[in-house]
Amino acid sequence: MYALFNELNSDDEYDIICRLRKRGSHIPRRECEPKFITRARQRNSVMAMRMMRDSLDSASGFAGAVGDFSATNGSPMFKAGLDMILTEDEIADGEVTKIEAMQIDMLRIATENPECLEALMRVGKLKQVLSEERMKKFGVP
Repeated sequence: MYALFNELNSDDEYDIICRLRKRGSHIPRRECEPKFITRARQRNSVMAMRMMRDSLDSASGFAGAVGDFSATNGSPMFKAGLDMILTEDEIADGEVTKIEAMQIDMLRIATENPECLEALMRVGKLKQVLSEERMKKFGVP
């Protein structure tokens, strides 16, 4: 489905890239997201790291003990760098215009391409089955 969408969408920034990631577990999960979200996260991380690095390089510099990077002992610039790190929801909120444009493009593709519409419907049905099974077994959707 994503390969078809990537081929037919109007902007390469909308291309969906999937990766296996381990977050809070040793079990990898497949996570898929558009390129523009990945790039927004990368920009955010780079800006935060620059701020923290600059705090360690500045004359007022890092005031904590060696190896102690806690915000309470670090410089205000270091704390500001930590505070710059956005959550996934905050990153998505900053890209809401692109998300809406991508959704419009998805709708266009689904209406013009029966194969894509069928794939989207299959995914929707599978998500519904998964949610129902999780509710039966664990009491959560």
